[in-house]
Amino acid sequence: MALAIPVYFASKKAKKDKIKVMLSGQGSDEIFGGYARYLRMKKEEREKEMKKDIKNIHKDNLKRDFVVCKFNNVFLKFPYMNKNFLSYAMKIPLKFKIYEIKNETKEIKELKDAIDVVNGKKYIRKFILRKLANEMNIPKIIVKRKKKAMQYGSKSEKIIEKILNKGIYQL
Repeated sequence: MALAIPVYFASKKAKKDKIKVMLSGQGSDEIFGGYARYLRMKKEEREKEMKKDIKNIHKDNLKRDFVVCKFNNVFLKFPYMNKNFLSYAMKIPLKFKIYEIKNETKEIKELKDAIDVVNGKKYIRKFILRKLANEMNIPKIIVKRKKKAMQYGSKSEKIIEKILNKGIYQL
């Protein structure tokens, strides 16, 4: 539910602005190792889990977001899930998706805000996307930003918590 809220409001704003099609970044976490839980897995398990997540993304996430946008008469597209792109991206070695830092170069030090430490090891999730964004001169504040789930970045999870704590609605 918390994930649907920011999608709903984005599509509502798009409708107001007469935008008929929105693009979604859904799939990038599954393809490029964006979930923190991947870092707690053994290397062999990561790729297997990522493939499983991609297989299940339609029923878990894409359908929900598509329906929420459809409510506002906005068509939602998922470029990361394009068959050709997905086929290509899955061939990229895992070490470029979840980058384990062995020594901190100048480039790595610039991404210090995006570093996760798990069991004493340092990682950068979605590393290849960050490198590409950097080469495309995307503002550094975006490139080095720590990955945050949509429900936390948008604060929709907190809003739901507050509503439930006030007793306005009960599940």
